[in-house]
Amino acid sequence: MLRLSLSKAALLTAFGALQIADIYHQAGARQRRVGGKPLRGPGDGAPGDLLAYPKDRTDGVCLAYMIRWKPRHVAPFVALMGLVVANNSLWAYS
Repeated sequence: MLRLSLSKAALLTAFGALQIADIYHQAGARQRRVGGKPLRGPGDGAPGDLLAYPKDRTDGVCLAYMIRWKPRHVAPFVALMGLVVANNSLWAYS
């Protein structure tokens, strides 16, 4: 049985939440670029889009590997994703 410490569980939860936020902010950035109208072509990155699923699967694989890592190795990836989401939100909504 796999046991997770509280710090590792919090880091993995934060990483997953940041991945979801990344998808939403990318969709918002694309909508903002075309004047508020959502793109209708393939790959617009909107949640539920068929092309967003490979990113979700890749994120799931990353989380599965991160479960085995020590919290000190997971923390930099959480920080990196935090910077990515902050950059996307600043760029998309400014």
